[in-house]
Amino acid sequence: MRKVYVIFLLFSVTILHSQETAEFELLGTKYQYLFEKGANKFSICKISSDEKSCKVFTLKNNDAFALPEMQSHLKDYFTELRDSLSTYDSLKLTLNVETLKKDALDAIYFNQPVSLKAFLIELTESTQDTNTYVLKPLNPAFSSIENILLKTSKDTASIKSDLESKIQQFLITSLNNNKNDIIKNVTQAYTNEYDSFYKGKIAKTEDYSYLTTEELKLISSDTTEKFIWYKLISNNIFYLKVIPKEDTGKNTIYGPFELGIGSSDFVSQIIEQRQFAGDAINKVTLEKVYLKVEQPIKELRIQKEKETQRDMLLLIADSIENKNIEYSGSLTLNKEFILTAKDKHPKVFKVDSATISFFNNRADMIVIEGTVDGKKEVLINNNYSLPLRAFNDSTQTNSLGDYSYSYGNIFCYGTGKTFNYAIKNDEIKLTSGKSVKLKQRDLMDYFTGIIFSDFLGLNNNTNGIIIAEAQMRLPLNLVNYKYITFFDNITFYLTANLFGGLENGNRKIKLEDVNSKDPESFLENDPYMFKTDNFNLLLNNSIDGGIRTSIFTYEIKRASTFMHIRYGLRFLSTGVEYNLNESITSENGNTVNSLYEKRDFRVFAIGQEIETNFEIRPQSDIGADLTIGLNWFGATGTNKNDIKFNTYNNSPNLKVMANLYSLVNPNNSKSGLFFRLGGHYDLGNYDLYPQIMVGYATNLTSFINKVQSK
Repeated sequence: MRKVYVIFLLFSVTILHSQETAEFELLGTKYQYLFEKGANKFSICKISSDEKSCKVFTLKNNDAFALPEMQSHLKDYFTELRDSLSTYDSLKLTLNVETLKKDALDAIYFNQPVSLKAFLIELTESTQDTNTYVLKPLNPAFSSIENILLKTSKDTASIKSDLESKIQQFLITSLNNNKNDIIKNVTQAYTNEYDSFYKGKIAKTEDYSYLTTEELKLISSDTTEKFIWYKLISNNIFYLKVIPKEDTGKNTIYGPFELGIGSSDFVSQIIEQRQFAGDAINKVTLEKVYLKVEQPIKELRIQKEKETQRDMLLLIADSIENKNIEYSGSLTLNKEFILTAKDKHPKVFKVDSATISFFNNRADMIVIEGTVDGKKEVLINNNYSLPLRAFNDSTQTNSLGDYSYSYGNIFCYGTGKTFNYAIKNDEIKLTSGKSVKLKQRDLMDYFTGIIFSDFLGLNNNTNGIIIAEAQMRLPLNLVNYKYITFFDNITFYLTANLFGGLENGNRKIKLEDVNSKDPESFLENDPYMFKTDNFNLLLNNSIDGGIRTSIFTYEIKRASTFMHIRYGLRFLSTGVEYNLNESITSENGNTVNSLYEKRDFRVFAIGQEIETNFEIRPQSDIGADLTIGLNWFGATGTNKNDIKFNTYNNSPNLKVMANLYSLVNPNNSKSGLFFRLGGHYDLGNYDLYPQIMVGYATNLTSFINKVQSK
């Protein structure tokens, strides 16, 4: 068994610390590229017979996505080498005169910032002229230098100095004249080696996924070939690998591209690499490739936006749940109170204890235990809940048989320094004659953040839409008597369509084209030019916000339900776009309209709502709301002062909406699922705006009547 463990350990270590290497020679020096996948490090090494010196770079991105970083490190590493090839004025030669007597190779060295074996030459006697020698550079980096003839004196002793002088002058002049080509060739050499290393050992085809197969014309010929396209998408960039279908051993990598790149920029960058011809047919084909890769990119961006919004909501939820506890006051349970009845003697209720559950600043459940005339009795508020302010109100009564009692005589709510009626959703136990401090409900505890996904696309004509919503429900309970409350609560809300809304043309009202003979000077001030159905303002909105208040509330305690009559104001922001065409009249009198430009603006609308809402809050892990009402809107202005915008069909809309809530981890977290089902129905043109959405909410304490375990 130990042997198996050892083998497994060795295998794991090998996988974790796997290395990819590639060696090559440049100007007589051996180099090595090295990529350590486990440590995510890229190294460039110089290797001699007795030493290996490496420069190690730690990468921020992984594997194939580290290409821009590696290219930057590559450029920096070879900067010193490139600089050493930029001037040759200090060239110093070391020439072995014995080579003049042989057809042999000799090495010429020169002292530069980096000492390199820079030049290999072949010296041969000319067959046509005595004491004339041919100099032939053999290093490919210097192939641009032509062969030369060097005439020397007959005195053999002077041959060495004569050759050194003439070769030195020739080399300095020739190398300086050709230094740009030399640098280009050297740069191309180490870059090509890196490209092969990257394509073959780092950005492996198996890391990519198939995208499409398209036929394209090559720039080098008029022929067309089929190419297989693969995609690699991560973080904020993507790459494309292109492989000829008839020669799968070759490949070209395009990128990195930013995720937000447009179609025209994408096509231009592909063509600029001069593999494919830039004709119209190729451009159309490359646009098809762009559309193929655009969809997975969009899905990735939506997923990342969901994760970002979810993380933000979790951060908010965490800040809410971990806030320091503050207290709003203290509640005292009296030792006894009087029971009264018409035409009967009063009785004394001797109190033992009481348990109260608070929800939305109300005492939702009140259980009082004690004795009357030596008999055990339990009092429960089965008919209605009580706002906290009612504990100091003697008119709030309940009954025990023929006898009645006032909650103001049972409880005494003390007014401390931080006295208020904002009580945290909690359950407390009181003992007769003793006080309990009530935890204060923090302002952010009224806030609920929700991220919706309209998975059917009903809200936007586009699947995968992300909708962010914020709500703040503030309990007021201004006037209360038993079942009835006036101005029970006020709610603020704001909804924004993050995808398919602010940045997606699908969520704009498409107006009729506008034709103009002089589009450059066209003014958007004709009051009859820009108009749409009023319902479109709601159907295509990207921002929806408002405020509503419960004017009248009736509690149905036994059904755990509140019925609200609510009135509110609602604000919409909707995008509008149209095509501005240029009208050109030909000599034969025909008028042709061609697109000059697309224009857009935003319309702001304020409307009113009146609705009946049923708020269902059982003491469990779920909750629900059902709303039926009417709303109507008027276009009130645009974000451009000179635009006059009008609407028709200003009929009211019928709103029917159901919200369902469920805690995910009821004992430890306030967050959970938020379902919405319903829509708006236009009573003028009988159009429907449905909404079926699933969301994640940070804080459901205003919607679910559940006390968490301590």
